[in-house]
Amino acid sequence: YHSRIDSSGLLGHMEWWNFVDWVNYEGWHNGVPPGIDSGYSSIINLQYVYTLQQAASILKAFDFAGQANEYLREADKIKSIVYKKCYDIKEGLIADTPEKKNFSQHANIFGILTNTFPVDSQADVLNKILIKKVIAQSSYYFKFYLIQALEKTGMPDKFLTLLEPWKHMLDLGLTTFAEKPDPTRSDCHAWSASPVYYFLSLVCGIKPNEPGFKTVKIEPHFGKLSWIDGSMPHNSGNIRVSLKKNNNGEIKGEVILPEGLTGIFTWKSHTITLKGGINPIQLKN
Repeated sequence: YHSRIDSSGLLGHMEWWNFVDWVNYEGWHNGVPPGIDSGYSSIINLQYVYTLQQAASILKAFDFAGQANEYLREADKIKSIVYKKCYDIKEGLIADTPEKKNFSQHANIFGILTNTFPVDSQADVLNKILIKKVIAQSSYYFKFYLIQALEKTGMPDKFLTLLEPWKHMLDLGLTTFAEKPDPTRSDCHAWSASPVYYFLSLVCGIKPNEPGFKTVKIEPHFGKLSWIDGSMPHNSGNIRVSLKKNNNGEIKGEVILPEGLTGIFTWKSHTITLKGGINPIQLKN
């Protein structure tokens, strides 16, 4: 990808199948967004920025600081140019190309995840693209990134409201995840399986607190649920979260960690230290 950056400072013409999402919208063809062949795609450029940032965090964890910083410098240059060329002041959104004819949830979700947008504007941008229906919408696959943006902007409790497409799969009689909306079939497709991940990482709130999952951070998000009960495998054993929430916002239950694993439990303004074994939880809002 680095070799495809041209004199503009952006990824220019890209060969082959630059798939982003199954989108039925103007300018999209076979899952590919506008600008791939004839211009510059803000989505592909910000996808590259996102990848550089993720790679840099892994490199830093393994003490490759020089390579990490090189990736971050390239990421910063590209996202700055994307914002300058593709941000539309009237819409308050990043357009799919510098011509600013097409807009999508996709470009703006990556704009949030990469901090191409100023941090203090990101929640407003996300609310705007959730409401605005005259732009390209995320399909099953790209909902993974939409949910990630919800979490980043402090709106994780909205996750459960986005599950209607998966409920529709059940209504169709599908027994496994579909790849894309109708016409479709039961594919057991990883591209739409993100709820499996988010039920554990977002609803149950089980995440690594250090590289390699050396410690754990548990921060549950109930949304409109009154109880949460789930377990996740760890290389030391299973992590179990079992909680109930009453109408007063009080939560009660337990977190069970494998012996030798430690971590923290976070709820609103409360933080509890976790140890191996059974950890009772009882907190008020």
